[in-house]
Amino acid sequence: MAIVPSAFWSIGYLAGLVTMNDIKELVGTLMRVIDGAEISEDDVCNLDFEADGELMIALNAAYIQLLEFVHDRDLRLADRNVDAGERKALQESLNKIVELCGCARRSALI
Repeated sequence: MAIVPSAFWSIGYLAGLVTMNDIKELVGTLMRVIDGAEISEDDVCNLDFEADGELMIALNAAYIQLLEFVHDRDLRLADRNVDAGERKALQESLNKIVELCGCARRSALI
């Protein structure tokens, strides 16, 4: 059985879908938190994603911010300003991820 180029494209396409779904899961978690939800450390630790370059840096930064958010729960509950500040930082991370995903999609089309 010969492997044709379209088979390689399909494998790459499926791998891209898995990666994009993982990124969407992280984005969904960020959106829930920004909208006021509380999450557990397990919720964060169950996130898994892969990317390259600036996008990977942004995803890792958001992941760390989510862990810090979880660990600062008592502090955030005691001080609304701390809570608002951490959620604002998560919004900025989300904006960066969306921007980078948009750039990646545009360059993939070229």
